[in-house]
Amino acid sequence: MIEWHLSTKTPITERSQIVLKKGITRPSWLLKKEQIKMIKKLGEGAFGEVYCGEYKDANDHVHLAAIKTMHDNASRRARFSFLKEARIMRKFDHPNIVRIFGVVADEAPLLILMELCEEYEMIY
Repeated sequence: MIEWHLSTKTPITERSQIVLKKGITRPSWLLKKEQIKMIKKLGEGAFGEVYCGEYKDANDHVHLAAIKTMHDNASRRARFSFLKEARIMRKFDHPNIVRIFGVVADEAPLLILMELCEEYEMIY
């Protein structure tokens, strides 16, 4: 919506007639829960459960993903560690390291979405 107001120069409301000159758009790695479909539980990790699922990117391409969840009752420290893991993973860009798609952080449970590795891919 911000991008639309920026590109069309349409006022935010008719009453205010305020037009956006700059906007802060949502980073591509900050995902919405509507973009994600959990298919099958794969197991459990230290923070919560891990699922196989699908993630639909901004261009409507569907990607298979491993989805790590955070327990709803996790401590503040555990939530911080969970998001720190995602922040560190975002810095990696190498063909031999699992790529992170993004994070759902605006509603519970917190989610980290990353490439789903098939068994044969993990042998190397």
